[in-house]
Amino acid sequence: PYNAPGGAMVLLDPDGSRILAMASYPTYDQRLFLGGISQRAYDVLDTDETKPLFDRAAQAEYAPGSTFKLITAYAALDSGLLGARGYLKRSQFLVDEGTWAIPGCAGPGCVLRNADNKDLGAVDLELAITESSNVFFGQLGYQFNVRQGFQSQQLIDTAQDFGYGLDYAAVPNANAGQVPVPASAGESANMAVGQGFVLATPLQIANSYAAIANRGQVYSPMLAEAVLDAATNEVLVEFPTRLIHELYMPDEFYGPLVDGLAGVTQSEEGTAYLAFESFPSSSFTVCGKTGTVENPPKQDNAAFAAFAPCRNPQYAAVAYIEQAGLGGDSAAPVVAAVFGRIATGDIDVVPTEAEADDLISEADALAAEEARLQSEVEAAAQAEAEQLAAELAAANPDGVGDFEVLVPDGSDQAASPARLDEAEAPGESEESDRDDVLVLVPDPEGDGEP
Repeated sequence: PYNAPGGAMVLLDPDGSRILAMASYPTYDQRLFLGGISQRAYDVLDTDETKPLFDRAAQAEYAPGSTFKLITAYAALDSGLLGARGYLKRSQFLVDEGTWAIPGCAGPGCVLRNADNKDLGAVDLELAITESSNVFFGQLGYQFNVRQGFQSQQLIDTAQDFGYGLDYAAVPNANAGQVPVPASAGESANMAVGQGFVLATPLQIANSYAAIANRGQVYSPMLAEAVLDAATNEVLVEFPTRLIHELYMPDEFYGPLVDGLAGVTQSEEGTAYLAFESFPSSSFTVCGKTGTVENPPKQDNAAFAAFAPCRNPQYAAVAYIEQAGLGGDSAAPVVAAVFGRIATGDIDVVPTEAEADDLISEADALAAEEARLQSEVEAAAQAEAEQLAAELAAANPDGVGDFEVLVPDGSDQAASPARLDEAEAPGESEESDRDDVLVLVPDPEGDGEP
């Protein structure tokens, strides 16, 4: 078990990248914003060190880890690096001994290691995906940089084609992440396994897997399809899907990618096999990829990206959990739980009308309670100010001039004045030791300036 400080999950419809669900943790009661949140309540959320207002799903930029290997795999297939004239033929095996020292590289990150330095033996593309071979994909990244006829820019271009490094305008305040140009073959090798300087939001990772699921259609994610008239259900505004890129995805590309992803959850050698071993539906197969992301000096981040069912995808998802260790141990079970409930019909993607009405009623009750508490705070402050004014007037019956007692109105806006007819002493000012009450006395010149 891990005491994860934060994380996010995204669920998309691959057909158009419609956002079906998006969650960020730590969270807050969103009903506070219905009807307008008070400044006081907002400040509490805004200054919370856990940052509940920070949308980790669309704004947090993380290293994608091994979830990025699918981008590397596609880039190698599309460029021919995995092909008849490339580094390896598409079905050719490479011997993975568990570690690989990047040639000509010195310093941190120059030795790529599998989880637990596991010797995977001979692996082809499909097995390298299933068993998450850092050695296999690191060598592909290296070859992009050093092999004649290839360059790291091909890997960068592919990542951008999948939506990495792009700002999704339809999602407010979404960040773009970054896909930097590798400065060396070592950086190219690390990028190929999702480490180094490449960064992405959970929304971007989910969207890239939606593009694999739908065989190459990269859409800009959408928060809404339309605005309807509340009374008539007439469509007032419609938001069409927006295709931003179309990838070449023939069977010879799609087949090994999907088979490798299916093995992650269904093969005993798969890195998420245990998370899906007791999955409740044999017909709702899940294709996914784990990610365990180095995060020194803290615990590794955990990620799992997937789509389902494998051969007829209706959903694409990602779970990204900060400081939670192995992706197969922490993030994959989260996606398995959500997909399992969808597969068995135990979860509705869209609330029913009755459920929506209940949520609105709860929100109204919450707003009314907050208004009542706000009124009590204002009344208490006013009573305290009036009591202070009376005490000052009684103690100084011979005082001259006017002054104000500034009374907070409870909304964190400008204070409300209460007038007195007499002051304690001209030319002086005093602060009461009472909280939130300030007494201002005008100067003896009588010009009204305190």
